[in-house]
Amino acid sequence: MRRTYEERLKASKALESILEILRNGFVLVEGEKDAASLGECGINAVPVSGRPLSSIPAEGEVIILTDLDEAGDELAKILEMEFHSRKDVRKVDSLTRKKIGRLLNLVHFENFSEKLEKTKKELEV
Repeated sequence: MRRTYEERLKASKALESILEILRNGFVLVEGEKDAASLGECGINAVPVSGRPLSSIPAEGEVIILTDLDEAGDELAKILEMEFHSRKDVRKVDSLTRKKIGRLLNLVHFENFSEKLEKTKKELEV
């Protein structure tokens, strides 16, 4: 089903808003491939796999971008608990990952850059 101009415009604005949030937040992802894919889009992300969570210095707003699968959901819960308890963290955002998933039709963040480019082309207004 083809989107109307208004639908494409609304989705495009939502996507740009999310990208701005990601560029300004402290983004956590599962692995190196996820971080690399986000990096291709100008978003710095820190992979958490294989690292003690206590070794990850975070402050301000932490954005959790774990994969949108069962393992990613479980890890997101663990990360939320860990970073909510830190004094230097004022906000933990685990909802943006679901918004991105819907907008980009994305499950695994290692595909972020590819899905972003495809979606941007589809949304050209």
